[in-house]
Amino acid sequence: MRTLIATLLSLMLGTAALAADTLPFKIAGATVDKFERPLQTRTGRYTQALVLQLEVDRRAWESLPPAIETFLYIGSHELRPFATELGKDRVILTFHDPDWQSLKGGESMVLTTEHGDPLRNPQRYADAPRYDPGIIETR
Repeated sequence: MRTLIATLLSLMLGTAALAADTLPFKIAGATVDKFERPLQTRTGRYTQALVLQLEVDRRAWESLPPAIETFLYIGSHELRPFATELGKDRVILTFHDPDWQSLKGGESMVLTTEHGDPLRNPQRYADAPRYDPGIIETR
C-alpha cells in the first residue's frame, strides 16, 4: 500500500512540475514578415519568417525560474524568443520561425522552460494546442 501511495504521489508531483514548466498562451498575432536586412540565427540567416506573438499571463510568466529561457516548440521546431514586451497583466513573447513553410498543421505548440522536452517526450504534451496554418494573417 505504501508503494502505491508513493507511486501516486510521485506521479502527481511530476504532473505538477510539468505544469509549472509550461505556460498557457493565446496567439496575439501571426504574420509572415519579410525583412529588408537578413536576420541571424544560430542556424543561418533569413529574410522571411512566420512571426508569432504569444500572450501569457504576467504572474505565470514571472513564476518561472528567472535564469531559464522560455522556448516555443511547434512540432520539431524549437524557437527562442525574439522579443519580450512586458505589460501590466500580460507578457507578449515574439518568436520567428524562418522554416514555417515546412509546418503542415496539427503540430503541438508548447511554451516551456523544459529545453528539448517536447522533442524527447512528445506524449507528455498530447493535450497541447495544435498549430493551424489558418492563424496566419494575410496582409
